[in-house]
Amino acid sequence: MIILSCHNVRVPFISAHSIYTVQTSIDLARLGETFFYANKGDERVSFKSLYGIDPTCLPSFHLRITRLPHKGLAGVEKRMMVLRDVRRFKGSSQVISYVTQVRPLRYLLFLKGLGFKIKIVLEVHSEREPWDSNLLKRVDGIIFTSKTLQDRLTERFSIPLEIPQRVFYHRVRKPLVREVPQPRSNKDSYCLGYI
Repeated sequence: MIILSCHNVRVPFISAHSIYTVQTSIDLARLGETFFYANKGDERVSFKSLYGIDPTCLPSFHLRITRLPHKGLAGVEKRMMVLRDVRRFKGSSQVISYVTQVRPLRYLLFLKGLGFKIKIVLEVHSEREPWDSNLLKRVDGIIFTSKTLQDRLTERFSIPLEIPQRVFYHRVRKPLVREVPQPRSNKDSYCLGYI
């Protein structure tokens, strides 16, 4: 099994979404070869200290990080990396893509429409993404991060019951890093987090 994990996140980067998607993809790498596509993050932050693992210690986890700093160009670079890998794995019996946002989902659905055999599993994190019925009806499986989110989106977009669905609650297993990568300019300012 080959897993393509495509995200609009920066790596390494101190954000809940970045930490969550990397941790999930590391878990997936314990099931099969996993290729993680992300935007270039903060070079001052250590991957190991933030995500709890040195990526070289897990040979089935392959980082595909963009080199270009411009967001638009990085998106093009990331799509080209995905296309190159999809073409390389064309003869593989099972290629599964894991996505959490609309942009990578649209691109993978486009590739699927071109004839590439890809199963697409979508993990929905919020209602704020521009979901629509056409997108949600074309995936091979949906993971929701809460029962409420599942109920709302299933009703709103009439998601067919034939599409396998599961509720899998958000979790970040390791304590978040204690240090901020750069000193704050104002000692009276606050760092806010959320749970």
